[in-house]
Amino acid sequence: MKATLEKTFAGLAALLICTGASPAADLHPIVEVQSGYLFGAISDGKWIKADETAKLIGDETTYRVYGLTQALGDAKGNKPKSEGAPCEETLTVSLSPETEKGVIAIAAPWNPLPRKP
Repeated sequence: MKATLEKTFAGLAALLICTGASPAADLHPIVEVQSGYLFGAISDGKWIKADETAKLIGDETTYRVYGLTQALGDAKGNKPKSEGAPCEETLTVSLSPETEKGVIAIAAPWNPLPRKP
């Protein structure tokens, strides 16, 4: 009994180590601000398509909004939704508050703006 319990515990521990953190923990979605178009996301250095990204993010995702030359602040985004017919595969995110000068929104801690010389 004890050996079976130890094997079960070791198997469970190995499974948890292999799976790591939840996939959404390191998921960084990217949204075009004016239309709300969801481009997709970056996760562990790999590109995730918009349809897969939509399954992994939920309501109240915090995005950092950027203009062409500077950060403009934070916005909350809802769960991505389809635009409907004839573009069912096009997914959009509503950001709040809206900003007229925003260009791109990203849910990531790094600064996506290029460095100035």
